[in-house]
Amino acid sequence: MFIEYKQAAKNLYDTDYHLWVEQTVKHLENKEFDALDLKNLIEEFSDLSRREKRKLESLLTRLFEHLLKLKYWELERTQNRGLWEAEILNFRKQIKKGNCST
Repeated sequence: MFIEYKQAAKNLYDTDYHLWVEQTVKHLENKEFDALDLKNLIEEFSDLSRREKRKLESLLTRLFEHLLKLKYWELERTQNRGLWEAEILNFRKQIKKGNCST
């Protein structure tokens, strides 16, 4: 019976992700650790970590690009300085907050 429940949870992950998340949260809140779909839960945490690293890498790259433009691209500096400075400030704020969504 318990094995069937675990299999149903795994199938739910593939068929209705939102419902799987809701049930996983309920299991965690109720400390029903045996009912957790650990394989997919671990995969989700791992993916989250990788996504955040990629987002941070992208944000840092864009920050450096704009810093370099501001410093060295003289032909465009006058026209784009305000935009580049605003972008630099925005990237720095996102990095500081830990909010790496672009």
